[in-house]
Amino acid sequence: MIRQEPGPDRAVGGTTSTAAAEIGIPAIIAEAGGCGLVEAAAVEAHVHGLDRVLAVLGMTDGAAAAPVMAPVRLGRFLWLRSVSEGWWEPAVRPGEQVAEGQELGTVSSLDGAEVLQPVTAPAPGVPMFITSSPAVAADGLLLGLGAQ
Repeated sequence: MIRQEPGPDRAVGGTTSTAAAEIGIPAIIAEAGGCGLVEAAAVEAHVHGLDRVLAVLGMTDGAAAAPVMAPVRLGRFLWLRSVSEGWWEPAVRPGEQVAEGQELGTVSSLDGAEVLQPVTAPAPGVPMFITSSPAVAADGLLLGLGAQ
């Protein structure tokens, strides 16, 4: 879940949560799963999370379950892109805590003979998403890093 706040390096521009954050109204973007696929486990996680939020807000009779993992506060969102076209191979997974300078993956020549770009974390944080297609264009989006 992404909670938008005013300031630079916002998560996603042009959304209702960004517009709300710009005028001081708390807003969230809730997502589960990946690759735009409807998967039963992701749907279940999403519904469970929404039920917990509603319970915490006192909007349902259900009790809020303990968090599955401790929340991490991320204040900046960095979009990492490829310098040139090539073959993207991530070395981390979404949700994994990473350190500044840690290798997140590589962009190589299509035959894999040459690493064209090692991709490292510009700040400590958590990959929010990682693109799933290995073929990337120049300036192609590789991952979104939520930074602390």
